[in-house]
Amino acid sequence: MKTPKIAFAAAIAAVMLTTPHAAEARRGWENIGSREVNGGVDRDTIAVRGNERFREIRLCAQGRAVRVFDADIEFANGTRQDLRASSLLSPGECSRPFNLAGTRRDITRVRLSYAKFRVFSRPPRVIVQAR
Repeated sequence: MKTPKIAFAAAIAAVMLTTPHAAEARRGWENIGSREVNGGVDRDTIAVRGNERFREIRLCAQGRAVRVFDADIEFANGTRQDLRASSLLSPGECSRPFNLAGTRRDITRVRLSYAKFRVFSRPPRVIVQAR
């Protein structure tokens, strides 16, 4: 009788290890900031904790779909990088990874312009992840 239980546990473990969230966690993505999308079209600045160096960044939507128009990254040395991150992100979906200029960069701020689709719905959240 133990064999079906062991097979079931193994199947559950296999599914958990192959879900996008588990796979992304294994690849080293970490949340470095987030912002709730309040209006229809909005611009926000997300402050990022300093003294960490990253080589890639991506944007994720949580709760509702979000249309990202642009993202501008500001680094600790004062330089900036425009990502031209125009994309439609469904709930739970992330943009493609964007390589940061240079080898590993210390991000201080991310400026975003975006829009949510349903003005009177529960607000979505934009999450900034880096690795």
